[in-house]
Amino acid sequence: MSLKKWFGSQAARGKPEVLDVDDLITLQRYEEAEAELQRSLSKSPYDLRSRQKLAELYKKTDRLDEAAKEYMEIADRYANEGFHDKALALLAQVSKLTPVADKVWPKVERLRRAKKLEQHRPAIMEALVGRRSGSPQSTAASIQFDKLWTSLSRTRLVDRLEAEQLTQLFRAFRFETVEGKEEIARRGQTLEAMFFLASGTVEVVVTLPGGSTPVLRALEPGAMFGEQALLEHKPWVATYRAAEKSLVLKLDRHGLETALHGNPDPRGLLQALREQQMDSQVAEAVGKALVE
Repeated sequence: MSLKKWFGSQAARGKPEVLDVDDLITLQRYEEAEAELQRSLSKSPYDLRSRQKLAELYKKTDRLDEAAKEYMEIADRYANEGFHDKALALLAQVSKLTPVADKVWPKVERLRRAKKLEQHRPAIMEALVGRRSGSPQSTAASIQFDKLWTSLSRTRLVDRLEAEQLTQLFRAFRFETVEGKEEIARRGQTLEAMFFLASGTVEVVVTLPGGSTPVLRALEPGAMFGEQALLEHKPWVATYRAAEKSLVLKLDRHGLETALHGNPDPRGLLQALREQQMDSQVAEAVGKALVE
């Protein structure tokens, strides 16, 4: 309700004062406005309109670091939904609020790249899901391609490679459906393959001397693992199993050779795959678990 309506109707009728967030901000009753926005966000955390009002409120009250944090979270949400221009506009505001260039500009560059990459999305997705080999058509049709693309766009792989490289690489992947508790790779196994988790959850476990099998990592869509197994021919240092029915994209030795054949920058592709670093992180976690 606007102030004009409040003064013209409810106040005249003797009704209790009821003001919306905008009215409270206009009256500079900032604490009440913030409390109302926080209540709204506790019920609907993804209400971007309320979150943006909260950021503007922080800005009005010179709480610039808090405003910057809110704007960056909103920008991340817009970016995840494909609204790159909105995200870039918000990050431009953040850059004027507080000296956080070390956090803002990498995001800006990533968003600019994602916006550019969006132009090549049809060709890349066709390379990934439109192949005759690999997964049956019914499996490819059952996944939500938008979510798959969102997961892919967050990876270092997409950050590192140009559209032509990505298209050639994704032609070499194969879809595999993994049931809950089914192993993808087992500790000590010499399986030369790399995996991208498209949907579901994958647990990384290791059996300790006492017989317990703690979960060292719970991987979510977008995770890539197996770079040391594929590129360095090392045995798997932990067991990877699906916590639920999951969809993975598999790149084996034959697929890698296919991706490298006729590639304009084979070294760049191999380096991008090495940079995933999930295997080295898991190896470190396994070492700590075994020592403890």
